[in-house]
Amino acid sequence: MTPSTDLSKIDALILCGGLGTRFREVSDSIPKILAPLDENTTFLDIMLDRLEEAGVRTPILCTGYLSEIIEEYCHKKGRSVRFSKEETPMGTGGAIAHAYRFVYSNPFLVFNGDSLCSVSLRELVKFHIDSRAWTTLTVLATEDPSFGGRVVIGKDGRVWEFIEKGKEVGAGLVNAGIYVMSNAMFECMPNRSFSLEKDLLPNICTLCACFETHSELIDIGTLQRFKHIDKVRDFSLL
Repeated sequence: MTPSTDLSKIDALILCGGLGTRFREVSDSIPKILAPLDENTTFLDIMLDRLEEAGVRTPILCTGYLSEIIEEYCHKKGRSVRFSKEETPMGTGGAIAHAYRFVYSNPFLVFNGDSLCSVSLRELVKFHIDSRAWTTLTVLATEDPSFGGRVVIGKDGRVWEFIEKGKEVGAGLVNAGIYVMSNAMFECMPNRSFSLEKDLLPNICTLCACFETHSELIDIGTLQRFKHIDKVRDFSLL
C-alpha cells in the first residue's frame, strides 16, 4: 500500500479505553474523554470537530472502561464514528493492536484520548512519510520535569532514548500523544495487553522519528490539569 498524505484517506484511532484512575478525582462516573467544557461540549466533541476540520475520515474510538457511556453519547449527538471495544483492559499498545481490523490506511493516526495540542496533521503525515519511520511522535518542549515522559533525539533526528515519567530531570521534549504509524507497526505488536510508551516504543527507538510542535499541551488526567481544559477550544489540527 503506497503511503498517502491525503487526510481524507487516513484512519485515526483515539485511545479512550483506559480505567481513568487519575481522572477519578475529577469524576468517577464518566470516562475522561467525556470531560465537559460546558453543558453541551465535551473533550471528545473538540477532538472530533478538529479532526473533521482537518479532513480526517471517520475516527475509530478504542473503548473499554465505561464504553457504553461513550457509545450512547456519540449516538445521541449523531457523531459519525466507529468503535473498537476491548472486553478487558488492553493498555495503550494493546488497544492499537486490537483495532487492527478497522485500519485500512497506511499510515494511520493515533491520539491519546486525554490530551491534545495544536499540530498540522498534514505536515505531520508528510514528515512521517519522508522520514521513512515506522512511528512518528509529536513532541513539544517543556521546562516542567513532572509533566510526562521525555524523548531524547539523536543527531539523525531519530529517537535516541525514552525516559519514563518520574525519572526525567530538567527541561526537554515531551511526548504529546499524537502519532503517525506505518502499518508495519502491527508486525511488532503482541496480541495481549501492553503499553505503547513503556513496552514497545523504547525497543524500536531507531524506527521512531519526532515532529516538534510549539503548542501548549493540555492533559486532563488530573484535577489540577483538568482546570485548564477550556484552552482546547483554541487548538487546531490544520
